[in-house]
Amino acid sequence: AAEGQLDQASSSGIQGWARDPDAPDQPVDVVLSFGGSIRNQNAVTITIAADQYRKDLCSELGSCEHAFSASIPASLKDGKRRSVYAYSVDKQTNEKKLLIGAPRSFHCGTAPTSTGNCAHGNCEQGGPMNNKL
Repeated sequence: AAEGQLDQASSSGIQGWARDPDAPDQPVDVVLSFGGSIRNQNAVTITIAADQYRKDLCSELGSCEHAFSASIPASLKDGKRRSVYAYSVDKQTNEKKLLIGAPRSFHCGTAPTSTGNCAHGNCEQGGPMNNKL
């Protein structure tokens, strides 16, 4: 069965790693489920590949390219506290296994009003702040 860990879920994004010990050199898919488990019909799910290089995984797993990262979907940047579940997907059986550290919660606000001094939401990187208050 595939394995892994959800390391972070915050306004700066979602990060972790996943792999299938039966196919240690191949990337696996990770299903991110927002607002509940994958069994929740109202949950929003996205599937990404755990195929990014991460130096600390080289010695831990014997292979470096099992990391994943994703941005928070724009529809969830509404200022409410949200949860994300992360599952590794076994290549042979398609079994989905909840990652260690999941679920995690995050809080991501909306873009400021016109009285703010920033042209983007606090979950996004943008240009420099202006000081015109």
